[in-house]
Amino acid sequence: MRIQQDPKDGLIHNNEVGPNYFDDGDRDVVVSAAVRLVNALRLFGVDIEDIGVSAICDTCIPASLPYRIDLGAMRADQAEAMAAQLEAFAAEFEHMRNEKRAKPKSPPAPHEQPPIRRKRKRKRN
Repeated sequence: MRIQQDPKDGLIHNNEVGPNYFDDGDRDVVVSAAVRLVNALRLFGVDIEDIGVSAICDTCIPASLPYRIDLGAMRADQAEAMAAQLEAFAAEFEHMRNEKRAKPKSPPAPHEQPPIRRKRKRKRN
């Protein structure tokens, strides 16, 4: 807290603040990362229901960012199912990559050029 002037001197004329005064850029960064994570996992059929963003108590745990992404309470069978889903997609991607590497590269297609016209020599009688 800062006291800028003695109250006896009268009201202080400062710039007014707007709603962005209370924006929390650190939280916005973590929320954006959490949204990206959830959307990426959903591409693989994995949906974590209890995911959230929470503030970190900086007196308990020193952290560079004051927020963290919580994956929520998860039972062992849920973790196993999610891991199996992700591993299946990883195996499929590995299989596709190996197939792509194994294919021989085809030569580049020749440029289409108009046929070369040659003059014929005519026989003179």
